[in-house]
Formats: sequence, structure tokens, C-alpha cells
Amino acid sequence: MAEDLEDTIYKVIPLTKLKYKEEAEVHSFHNGRCFRRRLENMGIREKTIIKRKTAFPFGPQIYTINNSYDLALGCGEAEKILVKYKKWNLLKVMRII
Repeated sequence: MAEDLEDTIYKVIPLTKLKYKEEAEVHSFHNGRCFRRRLENMGIREKTIIKRKTAFPFGPQIYTINNSYDLALGCGEAEKILVKYKKWNLLKVMRII
């Protein structure tokens, strides 16, 4: 029965809220078709895994896409990308209790 339940809780946040070395899965885009097409041409699609590679609070941020290549995105572009961030694992929480 536990296998049928979703065992992980996700939180949808903008890409800019990811901390250094955290990774998340792309959930959706917050803008129009042209922006979506440009991101898809760069390799960012829904269900793509993105990891933040830099910790600087200013300038373009560097992200690793699917553990294969690095991509620099400006803060405005990254703010429009919504990602599913794994908040915690319910099985680990249940073992603690």
C-alpha cells in the first residue's frame, strides 16, 4: 500500500530560489511561446533536471542541465522557470517518528 502513495513531497519554486549545489526538476515556464521555444532550443524542457553551480548573488547564474552541460541564465530568465524542488521524503520522516 505504501508503494501506491506518493512518497515525496515537492514544492514548486522559481529557479532563482535554488541554493548552491541543489537540483530540481523543471515543472513549467511562466511566460509565452517564444520564451518557451528559446529555452527548449537550449535544452531546458519540462522534467529536465537542473542543478545550480554558482553561489554568487549577482550576475548570470550557471546551471548544469541533466548533468551533461553548463548553461548561464540571467536572473530574469531564471525567475520565469518554475521547478519542482524535493522538500522531503515521507519515508524518512515516517522512520524518524
